[in-house]
Amino acid sequence: TDFELVIPNTTTFTNVCFWYIPRFYRKREYTKQQKCVVHKLLYQRMKQNGHCMIEQQPLPELDLPNFFRLALGADRTRQDDMDYILNEIRRLGHDIITEDEEVLRVISERKKRKRWPVKKYRLKLYHEDEGLKRLRMYHSNSIKHEIRRVRGRRATCALCSVDGAQCRKTIFQCSICEVNLCVKNLFGESAAAENHFTKWHKQMDLKKMH
Repeated sequence: TDFELVIPNTTTFTNVCFWYIPRFYRKREYTKQQKCVVHKLLYQRMKQNGHCMIEQQPLPELDLPNFFRLALGADRTRQDDMDYILNEIRRLGHDIITEDEEVLRVISERKKRKRWPVKKYRLKLYHEDEGLKRLRMYHSNSIKHEIRRVRGRRATCALCSVDGAQCRKTIFQCSICEVNLCVKNLFGESAAAENHFTKWHKQMDLKKMH
């Protein structure tokens, strides 16, 4: 099934509270965190491309993650109306996948447009493009930003100054972002200071840091 009542086998009168279960999670574990992500995303899709709006919210006092709460108050509500609402949720949520796959989709979409890896305006794009920024900041058991040594010519570190004074080239890059980054501190910096590889994946505002 693709829907689950929050409180099954209980009469809720005009308030119907339920979770939507995307196709991806029907044969997999569907955790509380994933339910939060799915229902927040569905709500955003309703606002952007939906034909109806249903409130979604958690219930912390009962340790319940985000769910849809449908309040039925019109005496003209019919079965067809309910079918329409459920089908609308299915339409908006059928392609929801794991967060890992959603993040990596940024790479596959850019590959289709032959814009991967990012070679120009790296700092600007990884700072302003929401998909690339999410990719840069995202960490999980499956997606690990690791230092990779690349063969061939050195490339300019994406975070080194563009004025030439501190511009350095390096043979190291991020295994996920595929952007060259220094792994040693700049001359004069404290040994405890974070290198450019670490800063790239931790700082939200790259331009301010740069």
